[in-house]
This record gives sequence, structure tokens and C-alpha cells, in this order.
Amino acid sequence: METFYYSRIKNKFIALFDNDAAGYSSSLELMNKVKVWPDNFRIMCYPPIDEFKKYPTLAPNGKILEDDINHKACSIELYLPDSVISDDGEYLPIEWEARKQIKQDNRPSKYLYQGVISEKDTVKSRLIDLKRSIEAGKTEFKLEEWKRMQLLLENIVYAFAN
Repeated sequence: METFYYSRIKNKFIALFDNDAAGYSSSLELMNKVKVWPDNFRIMCYPPIDEFKKYPTLAPNGKILEDDINHKACSIELYLPDSVISDDGEYLPIEWEARKQIKQDNRPSKYLYQGVISEKDTVKSRLIDLKRSIEAGKTEFKLEEWKRMQLLLENIVYAFAN
């Protein structure tokens, strides 16, 4: 993004980051590298998910606690249908990993834990199975099941609408 900025290219550019601690931190870091980005640049994270303000997370003691995982653990997998990221109607919990320092311009740093959905390989396998089942006509594609992915894509498509 910086190279495009300094090249003064007039095309439109989007830097898109996960809605997790690493992505949030990286987006703020990039925004702070240039005082005022021109109108043909957008630096953004995936949109926050209201329903994930209370999402199951795995505490160090093994207990499941609900937490707001926006800006902490919403990688691309969390935008997939519930059938891909849940078991028997219960979301797969987030496992906390490293603590990230989030540096905000002219404000004190804050710290957020970076989280990852548990059973990530299972999630990938379920997505592939769902795709194949839809393509084979065994499963009906239901747009409402993809509402989080639709929100993400709309944020990209309409990034320059203002």
C-alpha cells in the first residue's frame, strides 16, 4: 500500500485485514504510516459481527466463557455459515493465543489477545464438503446462511461508495 501511495497511482486500492487482534493492529499501523491517505485508498478490517459480542471462548482453566471476539478472533472462518463453525448448534470455541499490543495514534497502547477458532482443520473440511454438496445439488444454497460473508463482501464492494 505504501508503494502504491508513494507512486501516486490513481487506481483504487483496498487493504483488507482480518477482524482479529493481528489484523486490527496491522490496519492501525498502516493507517498511521501516512498522515492522510488519499480518497483512492481504503484500509479496513472485516466488519464487526454483532452476534459475536458473546461468543464461546476457551479459558486457560478449560472453561467456556463468552467474550466479544471482534478485533480479537474474527478471521475469515467466522464469516462462514453456522453449519461450518458449529457443532449441534454450539459454536466452536475460540482458543486464545498470543497477547498483541495495539498501538493507536496519540493514544495509549492497549492489549488484546489473538484468538483462533478451535478445530480449524475441521472447519476447512466442512466448508469443502458444503461446497461440493451445493455443487452436486444435494444441499440447497441458502443466502441467509451466508449473511456474515455477504456483509464482508458488501463492505468490500461498497468501500468507495461514499
